[in-house]
Amino acid sequence: MPVSDDQKLAMWREVLQLCRVKPGQNIAVLTGETSLTANIDMAMRASAALGARVCRIDVPPGDAGGAFGHRADVGITPLPHARLATS
Repeated sequence: MPVSDDQKLAMWREVLQLCRVKPGQNIAVLTGETSLTANIDMAMRASAALGARVCRIDVPPGDAGGAFGHRADVGITPLPHARLATS
């Protein structure tokens, strides 16, 4: 049975609420060349519905030379005082 857009949106809202997303928080939706458009749209809509500031970041495919094909520069930031959103 196909999942409706309303159901997908409700699922994303539940996931974000379990993550304790609050109004005014920044949410980055990371996407790649194989990301499903419907999932991207629902994640962004659910984030905005919870009052978060949301942006989409398209991550280019990495080279296969790194460990398990992952990009070596993932997690590196040019921001001098950036902190992880773990709290």
